[in-house]
Amino acid sequence: MDTPSRPAPVRRAARATALVALALALAGCGVRLETPPPSEPSLTAVEAARRAAVTDVLDVRATARAAAAGAKDRTAKILEEVVRAADVQEVQLGGVYDSGLVAADGSPAPLPTGTAAGDDPAAVVELLGQAASRARAGLETSEDPGFARLTGSMSIAHLVASRALAAAADVEAPETELPAVAPVPTALEGVPAADLTALVVAEDSAGYMLEVLASRLTDPQRSAALARAATHRSRADAWARAAGLAGTPEDPRRVAYDLPDGITAAEPDTALVGSAEAALTTDLVTLVAVVPAATRAAMIDLAADTWSAALTWGAARVPLPGMPELATAKG
Repeated sequence: MDTPSRPAPVRRAARATALVALALALAGCGVRLETPPPSEPSLTAVEAARRAAVTDVLDVRATARAAAAGAKDRTAKILEEVVRAADVQEVQLGGVYDSGLVAADGSPAPLPTGTAAGDDPAAVVELLGQAASRARAGLETSEDPGFARLTGSMSIAHLVASRALAAAADVEAPETELPAVAPVPTALEGVPAADLTALVVAEDSAGYMLEVLASRLTDPQRSAALARAATHRSRADAWARAAGLAGTPEDPRRVAYDLPDGITAAEPDTALVGSAEAALTTDLVTLVAVVPAATRAAMIDLAADTWSAALTWGAARVPLPGMPELATAKG
């Protein structure tokens, strides 16, 4: 999967020098500059969406830094993670948009650095929730599938961080448009059959792993594992039906799957479930760039649920869930 394209950097110094030289040349010829000052060039839809996403990241980072000054313990750690994640997200978005405009004296126009909306965790929670909703809302209209994948991943990161911070700081979690139960989409035109087959296997094998693990655990972990196993089995069936595989010789589901040794060990390694959920998150986020535009939000809803489960089972937090080629652990 190609990474989303980024706008080429503007050589501001060279542009500013050229403008000053032109002004001096015209002045020497006795020509007055009556034209209005240069205006910012028009942005394409993708460039405008990219700039809006960068603005959200900058504001979240500025607010998180302000809130971190008085934070302690778990709240402080999460705020630090939010700041580090914003650093990575800004870079992958291509950085702050630079129009190349200069001030009257020829100096570069200042670039935005973000505006703090408050100095407490509640302000950060609210901004993260808003950023998550905006990123999700723009998925269907994005003209660049790779960019949709990137902003979809950011939506997950913002959402999960907002919920974790709200719990740590004991403030109200943000309201979002995500459904309480993420349904499997049925509009899958153009998605390669091999991708759908792999997704069915990933969901079904995750369910099998959790069932085996549950047999070796005690409550409350046992009940949690069984509930999650049922979710994966149900989704595997829904994907198989949506792909037209259910009840056919091509249905890839099996009675049993090979499992990591840690699952059947005397002391089961439950972190292996986190790894499986993280891998499934990557599968879902990758397909955001492949499915029809109207299906992207549903894919991100499923990925957000899967990533939340991955964290519950011990996966490390990353700035861009489902995009391991861009995101490094920040836990």
